[in-house]
Amino acid sequence: MVLSCSIRFASRSPAFGFEILRGIQPRLYSSSSTASESNTKLSNVDLSNRLLARNTPIKTHSSFRIPFNKRKSFLFDKYERILAETPAILVVQHICLPSDQWTTFRRQLKIECHGAQAIVISSGIASAVVRGTKYENMANLFSGTVFGIYWDSIAASEQHSGSSEGAAGKFDPKISIKKILDLVKANPRLLILGGCVENSLLTPEMLVEYTNTPNIDQLQAEVVGLLQQPVSSLVRSLENIPSRLVDVLEQKSAQ
Repeated sequence: MVLSCSIRFASRSPAFGFEILRGIQPRLYSSSSTASESNTKLSNVDLSNRLLARNTPIKTHSSFRIPFNKRKSFLFDKYERILAETPAILVVQHICLPSDQWTTFRRQLKIECHGAQAIVISSGIASAVVRGTKYENMANLFSGTVFGIYWDSIAASEQHSGSSEGAAGKFDPKISIKKILDLVKANPRLLILGGCVENSLLTPEMLVEYTNTPNIDQLQAEVVGLLQQPVSSLVRSLENIPSRLVDVLEQKSAQ
């Protein structure tokens, strides 16, 4: 017994294709209008209440135009506050750093480096924070497993008492950064990538040079010493004139 079947291809009129296109057009129009609305929302963000000055709108959506959730918004605000308050920030890469070493390192920062703190950095959020700001070049450092070392407003001020949790005295970024570089160098799992000091992006080599340069107080002391040197010599010479004159007069009277 042989079974036979036939397949019939039904022809469609050209109008059928237009019906399909008409069905797709509303979806395309809806998608483009949604993107336009998202761009409008991003461009209308109020920049006046932010801590960092920006020349571009704040990025509040992911690359897939998904709004930041509460966690990402919290990190965004925290990173922005840190950059606005800290006098310097260093970016360090960590490679499988155990939790006990992480705890010890953070405590060393707080005690030996004038109350410095460390925070793990989310690359995407940190890049969004520095976008359009004076720290925009730092986005290249936010790659891989990194954390930032910074000082809050209290640690960087004269109000920092030190007590048992930090070094007391006037905050000197060069001294603190030099200690941080020594701590990072002593741990093979840590690598300094760079940082921003006094609104300048510095490489690891530039950070070392920065810590070796004398501070303003030392330079002023050297200048004052140079200026006082000829004056002190003149004073000593003037002080010796009366005594020598007396000697000459005594010799004359003795003759």
